Amino acid sequence: MGTLTVTGQVRTPSGLVLRASGSTTVSAPFLAGVDTSQTGNTATDVANLAAHAALFPACTGPTKVFSPTGHGLPSWTTGLLGAVPAGWIPMVCFKDMPTQQQWVAWLSAMPTRWREVWATYDQEMEGDQPPAQFVARFQQLLSWAAGHPNRGRIKLGPNYTWYPEVHKGYDWHDFWPGPGCDFIGWDLYPAGKSLWLAADQLQALPLAAAAEVKLPLVYPEFGVVTDIPQTAPQQLARSQWITSQAGYARAHGVHAMSWWCGTGNQGNFHLDNDPYGLPAWRAQMGA
Repeated sequence: MGTLTVTGQVRTPSGLVLRASGSTTVSAPFLAGVDTSQTGNTATDVANLAAHAALFPACTGPTKVFSPTGHGLPSWTTGLLGAVPAGWIPMVCFKDMPTQQQWVAWLSAMPTRWREVWATYDQEMEGDQPPAQFVARFQQLLSWAAGHPNRGRIKLGPNYTWYPEVHKGYDWHDFWPGPGCDFIGWDLYPAGKSLWLAADQLQALPLAAAAEVKLPLVYPEFGVVTDIPQTAPQQLARSQWITSQAGYARAHGVHAMSWWCGTGNQGNFHLDNDPYGLPAWRAQMGA
C-alpha cells in the first residue's frame, strides 16, 4: 500500500493553464487462489490442476506446487509446475536444499509466462529440522538469489504452520530468516473437523507476525473439511465462514490466500461438489 501523487496541467474554458496535483491511496489487490491435491508431481496432479482451472476461471492468485523430499527443484516446463496457467501465480514449495549451482540454474531457467513466481524452502518447517539450520539454509538461498536477473520476479519467503496442535509447540521467530524475504506465509486451518474459529481468532497470529516483520502476508493453504457433514445447513454455514474469513483477510491487508482444494489427514477439503462453498470461494476471485 502507498500513496500515488499525480501532477499535471489543467486548461480552463477561458484558455488559462493551471498546475494541478492530487493524491490517492493505492493498495495491492487481494489475490484468491486454489491449491490441488498433490501426490508427487504425477499425471493425476496435472489433471486435478486442469479441473480446478475449469472450476475457477477467474483465478489470478497463487497455487502451491509441492516438491516433496527427494524430488529436488521441479521442472519449469513439465509436470505440475509446467501446467500452471499463465494468469496464476505458482508458489513452489521444495523440501530439498539445492546446491548453489542448482539454485542459480533453476532461477535462470524461469520462464516469462508468469508475471511472478513465489517460492519457499521447507514449507511447514516446524519439526523438520533445527531452527538454526533452517534459518542458515534460507539465508543462503536469499544470498545466492541476490542480484540474479530474475530476482525481481521471484518472491521468496518462509511458509509457517498454523495448525493449533502444531503451532503451540513452536515460536515462529526461531525460524525467521531475517532481511531479504519478500513475504511471510502461513498455512491456515482451524482445529479439528468441527471447530471453526472466528476470523479474528484464526488470523491473529499471522497478522501479528506480518506486522512485526513489515512484509506482505499470504495464506498459501487455507481451508476446512467439507465432507463431514454434508447437510445443507452445514454447507451454508461453511460458505458463510469462508466469506467471513476472506472478508476479514482483505480488510486487514492480507495479500493472498488459497483454498486447499484437496484431501488431507483430517478429511476432504474439496469445494467441487459443495453447492454453497464453491460459489463462495469463486466470489472471492472477483471481489
